[in-house]
Amino acid sequence: MNYNDLTKAELIHEILDLRKQLELSNPEMDIPLNKDDNNGKEAVFSSELWKREFNFRLLFENMEEGFALQEIITDEKGDPVDFRFLEVNAAYEHHTGLKPAECIGKTILQVMPGADIEQIKRYGKVALTGEHLLFEYFSKTFNRYFRVRAFSPQIKMFATIFEDITESKADEQKLIESESRFKNLFAKHDSIMLLIDPDTGRIIDANASASRFYGYSVSELSSMKIDDINRLAPGQVQHEYKDAADQHKNYFIFPHQLANGEERLIECHSSPIEYEGKKILFSIINDITERKQLEEQLKSKSSLLEAQINSTIEGVAVVDKDMKRVLFNQQIIDMFQVPRDIVDNEDSQVMLNHIVRLTSDPESFLANVRHINQHKNEISRDEIRLKSGKVLDRYSAPVLGKNGENYGRIWSFRDITALKRAESEIASLAFRYQTLLHAASDGIHVLDLSGNLIETNDAFCTMLGYTRDEMLQLNIADWDAKWEGTELMAKMEEQTRNPSIFETRHRRKDGTIIDVEIHTSGVFLDEKMYQYAAARDITRRKLVENELRIKNEELKKANAEKDKFFSVIAHDLRGPLGGIMGITELLANDSADLSDSQRYDLTVELSYSARNTFNLLEQLLEWSRMERGLTEFIPQKLNLRQIVTDSLKIVTEAARAKSIDLLFYIPYELEVFADQNMFQTVLRNLASNAVKFTRQGGQVTISAWAENDGLISVAVKDTGIGMTREMVDNLFRIDVNTGRPGTIGEQSTGLGLLICKEFVEKHGGMIEVESEVDKGSVFRFSISGNIPGIIKDGACTELPSKVENRKLIGLKVLVAEDDELTVRVISAMIKDLSKEIIISRTGKDAIAISLNNPDIDLILMDIGMPHFDGYEATRQIRKFNPKVIIIAQTTFSLPEDRRRAIEAGCNDYISKPYKVNELTRIIQKYV
Repeated sequence: MNYNDLTKAELIHEILDLRKQLELSNPEMDIPLNKDDNNGKEAVFSSELWKREFNFRLLFENMEEGFALQEIITDEKGDPVDFRFLEVNAAYEHHTGLKPAECIGKTILQVMPGADIEQIKRYGKVALTGEHLLFEYFSKTFNRYFRVRAFSPQIKMFATIFEDITESKADEQKLIESESRFKNLFAKHDSIMLLIDPDTGRIIDANASASRFYGYSVSELSSMKIDDINRLAPGQVQHEYKDAADQHKNYFIFPHQLANGEERLIECHSSPIEYEGKKILFSIINDITERKQLEEQLKSKSSLLEAQINSTIEGVAVVDKDMKRVLFNQQIIDMFQVPRDIVDNEDSQVMLNHIVRLTSDPESFLANVRHINQHKNEISRDEIRLKSGKVLDRYSAPVLGKNGENYGRIWSFRDITALKRAESEIASLAFRYQTLLHAASDGIHVLDLSGNLIETNDAFCTMLGYTRDEMLQLNIADWDAKWEGTELMAKMEEQTRNPSIFETRHRRKDGTIIDVEIHTSGVFLDEKMYQYAAARDITRRKLVENELRIKNEELKKANAEKDKFFSVIAHDLRGPLGGIMGITELLANDSADLSDSQRYDLTVELSYSARNTFNLLEQLLEWSRMERGLTEFIPQKLNLRQIVTDSLKIVTEAARAKSIDLLFYIPYELEVFADQNMFQTVLRNLASNAVKFTRQGGQVTISAWAENDGLISVAVKDTGIGMTREMVDNLFRIDVNTGRPGTIGEQSTGLGLLICKEFVEKHGGMIEVESEVDKGSVFRFSISGNIPGIIKDGACTELPSKVENRKLIGLKVLVAEDDELTVRVISAMIKDLSKEIIISRTGKDAIAISLNNPDIDLILMDIGMPHFDGYEATRQIRKFNPKVIIIAQTTFSLPEDRRRAIEAGCNDYISKPYKVNELTRIIQKYV
């Protein structure tokens, strides 16, 4: 048996069959498949079976293909789940890197845990059904391509023979790609191309250019032979192409006939190539009909050559291969001012010497001539300068025949002096342009219509934070932060075709966004449209514009506040003052026939009007101070019930006068973290408004509760006249007059609610309104109930100084006041409390009186006195009398006035005008 004639599969079958026969002949014998594992059993080879086994083993071990014998492993359902290696050959290790000891006796999942389960199932089908498989497989584990043949030598066993085809796969792919490129080039090339079978002359393929030239479709050409279009005899064409296939020649000139019957002379360049496994001719066809006609015409028109040369503006000289003169035209004679004797001289060297003497650099000129003489077939072009200042463009080319023979040389000289001057001016202009471009403060840039940056200046690079090289790699989409995608391209095209000035936003390299103003226009360069753009960074300008807008809004608000202020002064303040003046004049008129009852009523009315006017003034001052940002904010922990009780004492009298019930629903332990003055102002204003707009016998309810988020909600509800939706919407607008009289004509300006809103928001809260006409209103606001961190320094504390406790009678009182009417009023108010009242008109007198009367119990200190104000007078008195009770009094009611008074040494502070019970309550705190 010739073992070399066996297929690999037959070989494996033969080996396995031999092993089976040997086992049957000697069941106890251990028969190795590996030639190195014979354990000294050479004697076995005496049998014919062992000889055959040995021969097969040699073939098996020397196979180039990898071989493995495996046993399939199934689950309880009989489905393949793994397989065990029984035998592998040496080539197996070569292809996979796995040694036999690493595989034999082990399963595939033990050797390669990540093995493909689908491959296991595929091999299981071979082992269980006996089906043969031949397939190509890419192994991710080994990163290689294999061609695998699998078959089953016996049930539940399968053998695989495989070879590494990775390199052939790569070559195959390269070949496919190469043929694809060739086919693509062939199909789309502008040249006329044909693929021809050199044996039969059949046109295998033609490209679109060939179809257009010959007038046949590609499919029609592909069904034709070259004889169908070639006008030469068929045998001659076949002979010519056969020579081309043998690479004897690849250049031909044939007459070809087109589909319309026209005959054209073509130049055919053919080369043999391998195409789809066969040697064919690749032919490129050039139509030279016109060229040949021109050559013929050239012969017939040679007589016109001299006339043509003489008619050109260039100076032309023609010499033969020995540099002897053939022709000089008149232009070259004029250009170089050649004397007649030199013109008549046939020796071209004489002419050359004359020209050399005219050049500004003779050595360079002669060096070029020598170089051309040594390289006769070389084309040369350069510039020469004459001593006269002229600049000439010198062109020199050989005159070659069809066979490449050199017949001489033609020289042409063109006066380019004006052109060089123009180029110099252009270069100067370009330099100035570049200088202006890079000196410009605006970011100049030029874009093509795809948005790619073509040119830019340093200012634009600096503006966006890129280097010039980085910028020139960018597209407008890389920096425009306003538009994207197709919208950006549409905007750009519109701005290119229509010069535009617009604002947009640019993204810098570091990601920051800047505002820019762009001037764009379209420009044509080399017959192509580009966008020219100048960008100016207006980020600062936009900030200034925004600041101006804010300032304008603030100015508008300030004007509205001013109008509101003067409206209040002109109407709400002037009216009550007029009434007060009328009452006082009536009371002062002795001739007025008024009863005591009438005088009493007028006095009560006068007091009421004065009090309302004073309250209005206080609101105006507080509102003005709030708008200027001068209101102090000193939050502290406050008992809500106590602060509400203290704040509403001033409202109680007004509510009692209208028989309105004031109800409180506030837990005793409820606390808020708030500025006392602001909080009291909010409560007083809301409660006062509730009473003002509630009819006789109505009800005002003040309630408070803790929210889950740590806020405290406070509500002031009334059963009054309510408001329309329009009134509610305008309540907190400074530019809308929302004031209206109360139910018995009480004044209202709307300032109080503006102050409430500002103060509530100062605490981080918000105020809400619900109202219905004739049913009443609810004003609800929220405020923090927790201390947000540490209270900042600056919260004022009251001086704890007290005198010995005594009854509030028999006090020795110093009234430090410079206003006579106020002195009289205060003296009358405290006469029942005092055993002695001393008056001082200046701060200096108050200090002296206090020094001389150390037993003074109480000093009512006016702040605004001459010769030391009340603050300085208090500081001086405290130096020698730290115990006397000093209560500051002023017509001002601003929070810092109280703070300054306490810091100066006053025990307390009261705003004028005040009532006796208010003063008494304060005095009782310290005596």
